[in-house]
Amino acid sequence: MIVNVIARFAVPLFFIVSGFFLQNNSGDINCLLNRKILKILKLSISSIVFYWCWGAVLHCFILQEMTILAWIKSLISFRNIIGLIFMNSVPGGGHLWFLLALLYSYIVLKILNCIDKYKYIVYFPALLIFTILIPDLLQIYCYYTGSTIDLPISMFRNWLFEGLPFVSIGIIINKVYIKLSRLKPNIFICIGIAGVVISLLERIFLRKNMDLYFGTIILVVAAFIYCVIKTGEKLYILGNIGKNMSTTIYIYHYVFVDVMWVILSAMNNNYNKIISCIAPFIVWMLSILFAYTIQNIKKIKIYGIDKEISDKRDPHLDTMKAILIYLVVLGHCLSNLFDIHAQWLIIMIYSFHMPACL
Repeated sequence: MIVNVIARFAVPLFFIVSGFFLQNNSGDINCLLNRKILKILKLSISSIVFYWCWGAVLHCFILQEMTILAWIKSLISFRNIIGLIFMNSVPGGGHLWFLLALLYSYIVLKILNCIDKYKYIVYFPALLIFTILIPDLLQIYCYYTGSTIDLPISMFRNWLFEGLPFVSIGIIINKVYIKLSRLKPNIFICIGIAGVVISLLERIFLRKNMDLYFGTIILVVAAFIYCVIKTGEKLYILGNIGKNMSTTIYIYHYVFVDVMWVILSAMNNNYNKIISCIAPFIVWMLSILFAYTIQNIKKIKIYGIDKEISDKRDPHLDTMKAILIYLVVLGHCLSNLFDIHAQWLIIMIYSFHMPACL
C-alpha cells in the first residue's frame, strides 16, 4: 500500500517538467509552442497508427484471435472514439495517453497566448480540486444510496484534470525559480515527506484508492523543486541514450514486449523459465538497437529538434531520462512476461511509467 501511494507522484512530475522547460526557453513562446505542438502531433499520429497496425498483425495474424474487420470495429467504436478525443484514452496503445494529454495542454496554452490571456494559467492548478473531490463525492453518494459507480481511470487521467494543471504548475515554478533557489533544499525534502504522510492518511482513513491524492500534489511539487535547485554529476554514456533514443524506445518498446510474449507462450516450460529471466534485457537491447538505427537515419534532425538546439541540453537530465526509460521497459516486461506475485515491484516501477523523454 505504501509503495502504491508513493508511486502516484511520477505521472504529474513529467507534466511539471514539460511546463517548467517550456517557460524556461528564452525565445518567443508562440514559436516554441508551435514547434512543440507540431512535434507531439506528429509523434501522436504516427505512434497511434503504428500500434493500430501492429495490433492488427498481432491479434489477427499471429494470435488469430479475431478478424481484421472485428479489430477495426473495436478501434472505431463510439466509446473508444469519445475516449480518444476527450480523455486521451488510446485503444490499442494505452501508454500513449501522455502524448495526447501534453498535446492538448500545449494547444490550450497556445490559444491563451494568442488571445493575450496567458497570465490566466495561474488558475489551472485549481482543476486538481475536481480530480480529488469527485471520487470523494461519488464515494459519499454510493455510501448513502447503496449503489456502485466505477469510473474509468481516464476520467481523471487526462489533459484537463491532470495534464494542464501540472504543466501550469511547472510554468509557475519557473517564474518564481530565483526566489525558490535561495531556500535550502532540505526544506523541500521535509515538505515531500509531509506529502507522503498526508497521502498515506488519505488512503488509510478516507479509504481512497485513486490515481491522485492531495498529498501527491505536495510531494510532486516539493520533489521537483528539490531536483531543479540541486546539481549532479553528468554521465555521458547514459546521457546519450536519454538524449537521442528515449522517445523512440518509449514509443516502440512495447512491440518487442509483445513479440517476446508470443515467443515465450510458444515455448515449453523449461525453456520458458530460462528465456523469461533474460527477457527484460533482450527487450531493452532490441529497443536500443532499433532506436540507434532510427537515430542514424535521422542525422540532421532528431524528432523535429535541430541538432544545434539539442546539443545545448543538460546531459544530467538526459542521464535521468535513460534510467527512467529503462524502468519503463522493465516494468512492462514484468507485468506482461512474468507470472509473479511481487506486485509492489511492478507498482513501484509503474510510477515511472511516463515518457520522461518529453
